[in-house]
Amino acid sequence: PLLQRGLLWGIGTLCTTFPDEMKKRCIEKDLLAYLSLEDRSVQHLALWALSGLGAKCSREEMANLDMSVTDMTIYQAHELTTVDVKRLYDSLIL
Repeated sequence: PLLQRGLLWGIGTLCTTFPDEMKKRCIEKDLLAYLSLEDRSVQHLALWALSGLGAKCSREEMANLDMSVTDMTIYQAHELTTVDVKRLYDSLIL
């Protein structure tokens, strides 16, 4: 999971910084696969990356999300930022 977290942080940073370029690369399908993994941090980072793309997801695609913790901390723009995972979820739901 640690390598997956690093990978998703990097992809998420690209998605939030260059969303149009990442959309051209059809990254959304790949990110959706991470929502069903068991590691909560991996799920939440995938959710953050998808939100950077402005993606929309069905409840079924997000059914396995662990929402027992609704905040996560991300290093972004040279500082630690707290992200509200519930808000990300709400913004992605179809």
